[in-house]
This record gives sequence, C-alpha cells and structure tokens, in this order.
Amino acid sequence: MDLFLSIVLNFQRKSVIGLNFDFLLLNVIGFCCYTVYNVMLYFDQHVQQLYIERHGQRSLIPVLINDVVFATHALLACIITGLQCFVYERGTQRISYIGRSWASFLLCFSFVSLALALFHVLNWLDFINYLSYTKLAVTLSKYLPQAILNFKRKSTVCNMLFDILFITQHYVLYRAKSGRDGRERSNSPDPSGAVNRCPARMDPRKGEFPGQKVFVDELNQIRLVNPALIDSVAKLAAEGKEFIGQFEHFLGSVSDVREAMETIGRITDRERLKLLSLQNRQENQREEAEEMQQLKALVSERQKELERLNVELACLRAVEAQQNEYLTICKKIELRRL
Repeated sequence: MDLFLSIVLNFQRKSVIGLNFDFLLLNVIGFCCYTVYNVMLYFDQHVQQLYIERHGQRSLIPVLINDVVFATHALLACIITGLQCFVYERGTQRISYIGRSWASFLLCFSFVSLALALFHVLNWLDFINYLSYTKLAVTLSKYLPQAILNFKRKSTVCNMLFDILFITQHYVLYRAKSGRDGRERSNSPDPSGAVNRCPARMDPRKGEFPGQKVFVDELNQIRLVNPALIDSVAKLAAEGKEFIGQFEHFLGSVSDVREAMETIGRITDRERLKLLSLQNRQENQREEAEEMQQLKALVSERQKELERLNVELACLRAVEAQQNEYLTICKKIELRRL
C-alpha cells in the first residue's frame, strides 16, 4: 500500500524531490528477485519437487498466492515510481556511484547465478535461493540512502511512512515546527514554542495511548500511533538476528559460487589445452600429408626418368649391335682383299 500511496503523492506534487534514486533502484532489483522467487516456487512443479526432495515429503511449499500477488504488485509499483522520476521534477538528484556499484554487483551476482543454472552447475532451487539472498541484501541496504537524504534535507516529504526507520525520522528527528494536533504536545508547554518530540503519555490504568488511532496529517502522510510498536521493534530485532544468520549463509553460498566458478575456469582451461593439442595434432597430420604427396610426386618423377633411361639404354645397345655387325663386315671384306 505504501508504494501506491507514494505514487499518488508524487502525482499530487508533480515532483519526486525527496525520493532517493538509490533506494528506488535497489527496490526494483529486490522486488524483481522476490517476484521471480515467488513465481517459480509457486508455479514451477520442477522447482517444487526440488524443494520437497531437499526438505522432506512433509514439508509445505512456503509460497502462497498472496505472496505472488504482493511481489508482482510491488514490482509494478516500483516500476511506475521509476517512470515518474523521468516525468516529474527531480531537481539535481541522481543515482550515486556507490548505488550504481552496489546495484551492479547485485545484478552481476544474479546473472551469474542464472548462467550457472542454465549450464546445470546449479539447480533452479539454488538459483531462486540466491535471488532470495539478493533480496535480503537489498532489504539490508536500501533504507540507508533514503535515511541519509532525509537527514541532509531535514525532511521526510515524499516518503510514505510505513517503515520504522522513516517513521522514526519523521516523528522524532525531523518533525515540522508548525502547529500539530494537541495529542502530540506534552502536558507542560515548551517556552521555545517548538513541538514536543515525545508522543502523548500512556495511560497506565487503561494500557493505551489517549486518542489512539490511525489518522492523516496535513502532508497526506500516515502516522501510526500504536503501543504495540515496542513489541514490533523486539520482533524486528529477532528478525534482524535471523537475517544475519541467513546473510552468513548467503556469504557461504557466495563462496560456493566462487569455488564453482573457479572449477569451471579450471575445466575450461583444460578443455582449451585439449583443443590446442588437437589443433596441433591436426596441423602435424596435414603437414605429414603434404610431405607424403610431395614424396609421391618425387617418386613418380624418378620412375618416369628411369623409364626414359631404359629407353635410351635400349637404343644404345641397338646402335652398338649395328656397329659390331658393321665391323664384322669390314673385317670380312679386308680378308677377301688379302
């Protein structure tokens, strides 16, 4: 819901000033990975079979249709917000070099995982698990650029406040100094005229905040006043510890991918050497064939020359026989004269 409210707010303001583009880029990458994860695990029977084989026959597929709908609508909302950045006023805001580098690393990691899955180095379940690690890394890092921008601007305008970090900035750090609802003021007036930064005190007899509800202020931003916030923070801390464990597993998976890439590199080098050896062998065979043809041509020439010499020898023998016969006749003639 906060994504579409942000779209409406941008449309009303005709401006995206205050929306950090690093936050938006990481959001698009994260929800793209999350959408692929949910869609494949919900619709692809091969991936489901891999999941059941890995986790046991009694395990259930952890993705429901509402997960698929949420991921796809969140990705669509992020894309629409990105298109608004090209249409509405954005001032001097740009994607930072750090944001580009981090986004490039996440995209490279995702595409390398896809390539490994296409070449059957990884199965598709491992591929979507790596996409989930990418989403976790995005979730860990995407709020920091927006928080820094809010700190520099001392304002949370253009942020729909459903995230605890931005709620803290809006209601504790950068509250506007104009008039507020009486529920936000302390019991004793501040001589400086500034609004008290502490929420209304909790009634210990009722265990609730006075006037507890959800309402919209003059900036069209939603405030959440709820005593269960402490429990939410504790739950968030537990989820943070779980995320740290998953992130450590992600780092181990990255190490496995690096080892797999090194193995692929070694196999590629061996195949390249084999190919070079085969090419050298073929070249040698071709040279030997050429030499054999040259030798055959030389033998053929020698045979022709030998035949010519045999013919000349026969002619010489015939001439010699004629000369011998002539000498014999000459001798007979001389004997008759004597």
